[in-house]
Amino acid sequence: MLSQYIDFPESFIYWKLSISYNKIGINTYHHKMEATTMLLQQIKQMPASQILNGRTYEPRLEVMRVRQNFVAPYRKYRFLFVDKQDLKTRKQFVKRLENVSASWPQGTYYLKLSNGLVFARFDVSERGKVKKLYEASPATSKPYPVWEWFN
Repeated sequence: MLSQYIDFPESFIYWKLSISYNKIGINTYHHKMEATTMLLQQIKQMPASQILNGRTYEPRLEVMRVRQNFVAPYRKYRFLFVDKQDLKTRKQFVKRLENVSASWPQGTYYLKLSNGLVFARFDVSERGKVKKLYEASPATSKPYPVWEWFN
């Protein structure tokens, strides 16, 4: 899948695709680099859900804390790193959140993707217990992408 190469430089992607280019008749270095650049631009414009077969996933999620009048990044724990193993079931995901949020203050938090979309929203009660994992946005009623991963 090409999405795994997005963070690599164009020369690496060119190297990975050069055999395929030869098979379809793109022979010169200039044309291969041009094709690689165009392909990268198309991939970067695609929403993450299209790249991952309809399921949005990023290993690094930004932690945002909901306050009374605004939402701000949670400075004590800026990013949460999640493996696909943690997303197999709701119970595993909540356990991962509780391991991380043990020292967080009570409140509502959400995990944000790099494109600005909210991946998951949850409430933390005392001692870092996840009280509620929201299925849908209270404002738009759209389901959060984390629910696509649970079996």
